[in-house]
Amino acid sequence: MLKNGVYVLQEDVTVVKDLRFEKNQEFEVVSEVVYMGGFPLPPDLQRVIITWMANNLKLFKTDNRNF
Repeated sequence: MLKNGVYVLQEDVTVVKDLRFEKNQEFEVVSEVVYMGGFPLPPDLQRVIITWMANNLKLFKTDNRNF
């Protein structure tokens, strides 16, 4: 389970074949829902991304800014 917050990717990565994220991409997690660019990811990607993030936390730095 990921804590609520903003996670900033520290390097370019490919999650699966055609799913690539670039360094400094921000992932916001709120109540186990992943948002990018202010919008939630599609439902079919939520579990994939949450699992990938949880298994690869070393790729991220957390951003503790308050909104």
